[in-house]
Amino acid sequence: MNLPAPTFMLNPSGVEPAYLEALQRNFGGWGGEGEFMWWFRRKVGAPEADLLVLVDGGDTLVAGTAVSYRQLDLGTGLIAQVGFITGAWTGPQYRRRGCFKELIERAREVAGKRGASMLLAFATNDPSSHDALARASFAETETWHLAGEAQGRPADPRAARPSDKQLYDWFHLNRAGAGIVYQPLEVFVEQALLTDPLTRVAEAPGGLWGILGAESAGGGVQAVISEELLPDPALVATALKVWGLPSYTTDHAVARKITHAPASLFGMSVSGQEPPAWPVRWSLHRMDRA
Repeated sequence: MNLPAPTFMLNPSGVEPAYLEALQRNFGGWGGEGEFMWWFRRKVGAPEADLLVLVDGGDTLVAGTAVSYRQLDLGTGLIAQVGFITGAWTGPQYRRRGCFKELIERAREVAGKRGASMLLAFATNDPSSHDALARASFAETETWHLAGEAQGRPADPRAARPSDKQLYDWFHLNRAGAGIVYQPLEVFVEQALLTDPLTRVAEAPGGLWGILGAESAGGGVQAVISEELLPDPALVATALKVWGLPSYTTDHAVARKITHAPASLFGMSVSGQEPPAWPVRWSLHRMDRA
């Protein structure tokens, strides 16, 4: 059966309910409206996300991806705006027809027009996504996907802890390599869910501070723990009583201690711009995932 070529649309009016339904269908109960607003409608110090879709029959979504924008410290003191390919999906009947490849190329165009210096994407080693991203990328860094393991969340005793500003400084100054910047302080406070009454801030081994965001706040069970500062993930998990957020690390010594799967971080150039130098080291934080 020859299906007609789908039509590309950028942020079509009223697309949100259908896009959310597609995420729920393709990712097994992805989340609700709160999660959607958290992931795609916050600016986080950069433009809010773009929704890129391929449609058939006028308004039936057959494939899509979001491009989320962040400010990235390249590890050299230079701050650049970048885009992230987020939650790409293709309906079963349209798979293996080049939809993901087209969305990647469209994303490069859109990100360039938004002022991004490059486009980033995380992917496991599933050939359906890994291979297409590898062909489109100018650089790739080996990473490991970490599964969340411990469950449950203790009540927040609201014990004495560093101020929001001290946590903000800790997050941005204690990194070794490139990493996302949440500026100004108000953006960091929102991203770390510091105002939620269920958010727990606790001291972890080695003088580290962990921020465990409340699940009820939408999209963000998060921990602010830099991988390069993580002496033993299992020990930190025990101290904080939680280890529930899937995330990525670029440090195999960290990945070895937790259930993990091989993955990659890809960098793609955007239309009309030369990409910045690909960072040698990356400092990924768990809170960067939402």
